[in-house]
Amino acid sequence: MAKEGDTLYLEPAGYIPFFANIRTIDEVGLASPIILRYKHDYPERWWIEAVKQEKPTFLVQRDHIIYHKTYEGYQMTSEEAVWFDAEYEIIRIFKYNPEKVIAYPFFQKILRFGSSPDYYVLKLRNSS
Repeated sequence: MAKEGDTLYLEPAGYIPFFANIRTIDEVGLASPIILRYKHDYPERWWIEAVKQEKPTFLVQRDHIIYHKTYEGYQMTSEEAVWFDAEYEIIRIFKYNPEKVIAYPFFQKILRFGSSPDYYVLKLRNSS
């Protein structure tokens, strides 16, 4: 659903950026030096500042985002949460489901002992 010029911002990078085929900002900062600047300039609220200023088209976040928290535990202020909700909408939720991971019943039983947080894909509301 992404098009040329879109940007993806995410922490659980893994293989997602490879297949996204758009500019990706790794919020850990390992592959995106721009994040290190935000972490330096805004030690506490670097995440929300990066989102406000960079305006990525898509965000991939774990379930902390529905509580207006970052993966590091920063709680957005009420003003930041209002801004965030006005600018971004959830377009898809991915839930851990062993039956969809593997077709073999034996491995599905084993995978049921594990867990994973839900993943939320959010999109900038004013992007086409």
